[in-house]
Amino acid sequence: MAANPGLRRKQKKKRRLVVTLAVMALIGSVFGLRTMDVSLFMKKLRGIGVPVAETSVRGTIYDRNYRELAVSLARVSVFARMRELESIDKTVEELAPVLGMDSDELREKLRTDTMRTWLARDISEQQEEAIQALALPGINLHVEHSRYYPLKDVTAHLVGYVEDDIGFSGVEYYYDRLVQKMLARDSDDGFRGGVGQHLLLTVDLKIQELFETIAVQVVRERPEAKIGLYMMDAETGAIVAAVQEPSFNPNKHRVYSQHQLESMLTRPMVVPDTFKALLKESAAIQASFESYGRLKPWSISKDSTSLGAELRLWEKLGFSAGYPEDFGNSSERLNRSGGIFKVANPDERNFGTVPEFLSPLELMSGVSTLLNGGIAVQPYLVEAIVSAEDGRELSLRNQQQESTGKGRNTIEPKVSDEIAGAVTALSKTNELGGALLSDVKRVSINRNSTFEYLDNELYLAAVPAKRASLVVLVTVQGGDNVVEAQGEAEKLDLEQAISELLPRVAVLQQVGKSVADMAERGVDAGGNYPVQLRKEREVVRPILGGEEVEQRAQSVMPELTGFSLRKSLRLLQGKDCVIRVHGTGQVVAQDPAAGTPFSEAEECVLKLQRQEDVRLETLEQKLSE
Repeated sequence: MAANPGLRRKQKKKRRLVVTLAVMALIGSVFGLRTMDVSLFMKKLRGIGVPVAETSVRGTIYDRNYRELAVSLARVSVFARMRELESIDKTVEELAPVLGMDSDELREKLRTDTMRTWLARDISEQQEEAIQALALPGINLHVEHSRYYPLKDVTAHLVGYVEDDIGFSGVEYYYDRLVQKMLARDSDDGFRGGVGQHLLLTVDLKIQELFETIAVQVVRERPEAKIGLYMMDAETGAIVAAVQEPSFNPNKHRVYSQHQLESMLTRPMVVPDTFKALLKESAAIQASFESYGRLKPWSISKDSTSLGAELRLWEKLGFSAGYPEDFGNSSERLNRSGGIFKVANPDERNFGTVPEFLSPLELMSGVSTLLNGGIAVQPYLVEAIVSAEDGRELSLRNQQQESTGKGRNTIEPKVSDEIAGAVTALSKTNELGGALLSDVKRVSINRNSTFEYLDNELYLAAVPAKRASLVVLVTVQGGDNVVEAQGEAEKLDLEQAISELLPRVAVLQQVGKSVADMAERGVDAGGNYPVQLRKEREVVRPILGGEEVEQRAQSVMPELTGFSLRKSLRLLQGKDCVIRVHGTGQVVAQDPAAGTPFSEAEECVLKLQRQEDVRLETLEQKLSE
């Protein structure tokens, strides 16, 4: 079929206009003539339907409370176009004091034969404003942006780093791919995504700081050890904290080896026997349910094995699904063993098809699905895109669940509850109803054709063990304890340290969810310096204070029954007592009772209704009864 002559004429006209505009822009850049502003050139190209890639400052990366993890800082430089200078002497007289340069040195630069010369780089904001006010002919400003990580080594392995404005690892790597997805996004919700947008992560730096304290102490006692401490929301798969020591400073990433830059979170490790036994028994419980439609006690069902049931369970737990893009480039992790080998043990139990190697991320995700009631979770790190124009948030989690099918029950809740019984039997329990498993495995690592042997310690805690809401995993690889100097603190008991940490992180996680819903990004200053590094935003204080002033002023225990945990903590703010929390949901009991003077109570215990007890189905059942 012949092409429409009118359409062909329009296409030729468009091509001629594109060429004309391009030539004009090229002439202007070569000869220093202001024939056309670049932005106007781009606008005309888009106006005639020519696709042109957008350019913008790389967006800020925040933790869930809008604390800055990665920012783009403006670098402003001054250059002169020689053909546009009207008077060198006048330019030197007015510009030298602003730049703090010697007049003779500046005059020498302005008398070169080049068409353009650089006069100063990385000037201050005050210098930029002064130069703009002078409006000297031929004197121009050039703005570029450099990536900066204000917290240096904190969350470095999660956030990653940038080189030449290209993300090489972590969220920075994902940012580039996400930009392309958002530019191609066809949506009618009014959200305009793409370059320049900000990212809101699931990480909570308050919880992160608690894990950092343990990591620093472990490395102090074992200088050669590598340690990773991670916390996941077992109901959603969100990574709440991730600490790795030794870490690195992404502002100086070039000085580190690839081994130091590699994230332990996604690196496969040898699974110790205790955790293999847990997976094996979980598969047996699932096989019993699939075969008989009912459950046998875990201590009986563990004797039955089913190859098919095991393989199906590993698939449901996502052990072969690969890593989400949130966690960076996964092409380097194609080798499952990663050069790590288990040391042979002739007395080792046969665990069937249980995976020999799993990354901390895979193990946390799998255990979360086993213990949270059977809801499949996919780990994720990026919570939302934040519009650079109006601060609107576009949640990525809902889109992720729709595309992957995650968030649905892949294991029956009663099977999950029976597995929780097996976990409780294998582990130590605590006052939160949680369980803590630990084991150590001797492994061999091949480095530069040389094998070295080390112990891989693994600790995994679920709170609570039944219908878990959070999972904590700690892995320590290698490193012998150094001889302690006289008078040093007692050696850290890592298992005890984790147990003592769980109540604190559980409360912070509960409060943090409410805070994250209410936190907002601050309004940045305009101009060439859009990011002002500021002190930590106090997002908790407005929520924990400001209401019920009279009630807080009283020195007696308030009535908390029926309140949410957030409101209860607000009423207890400033009270001289240790707060302990059991369960999730609303407060159903308290100790001491309302009206009790705080001088008579050393502890304030809040018992909360479990989350599953307030679901619609449960309420309907209770009403019918």
